[in-house]
Amino acid sequence: MTSPVPGLASASAGRSLTERDGTQIFRISVDVGPEFSVEELTVKSVDRRLLINARHDEATAGRTSRREFSREFELPEAVDPETLTASMPGDGRLVIEAPIASYTQGAYTPAVGSNKRPEITVMITP
Repeated sequence: MTSPVPGLASASAGRSLTERDGTQIFRISVDVGPEFSVEELTVKSVDRRLLINARHDEATAGRTSRREFSREFELPEAVDPETLTASMPGDGRLVIEAPIASYTQGAYTPAVGSNKRPEITVMITP
């Protein structure tokens, strides 16, 4: 089945399209588990990739443990990375959404020899 949204081949890996108030919404739902709090999560958009990272450190008597989580998704061409929102509804899931629009990627041109890429940090609401 082909999706009408460029770059969204299927609704696999927690990705889906929904409609809210007549607007199509791109949605990613990721199970990060109950051990990660909002403060321990980072969601960024770099180029056309969505990067999700989490790190939880726990120290007990004479011992330290660390849990890390990392996922990466390719954003569909019709999603403007600056419109991404993230929330944690309280069930151990991180939900990232953005409206589907006729988005054309901006004319970002790095300086000659520069390795910098457009990067957007997405704030997570509890």
